[in-house]
Amino acid sequence: MAKMSLYFFVAGVITLGIGTLFYFWHVFAKRWGHRRYASIVLWMSLIFLTLSLAFRWIAAGHGPFSNMYEFAASFGWGTMVVYFYMERQYQPRSTGIFILPIALGILLYALLFTKSAIPDL
Repeated sequence: MAKMSLYFFVAGVITLGIGTLFYFWHVFAKRWGHRRYASIVLWMSLIFLTLSLAFRWIAAGHGPFSNMYEFAASFGWGTMVVYFYMERQYQPRSTGIFILPIALGILLYALLFTKSAIPDL
């Protein structure tokens, strides 16, 4: 279960990076089609990160908040959830270029702690 958690986490980080690039492309190219692709890819990223946290919870036997890897992953996931709520409620898709790089940075920071958090790798 710990390895599945890591696989979903890496997939979530990669899709978040791709989605962030789509948001930048949407803002600077001024094309409406990119906005839809960005939202779809970021929803996929949120699903991957949710599955990662769920598998981590099952593998560890407690909520994913006990070490720096789990806390950073949960905080990045929470940042994305708040952004998606704002996007859904208020439709400010151009703010994704400010918020999503922060979430991506937090999740990349969490990747630094994967070896200490998952000892069987």
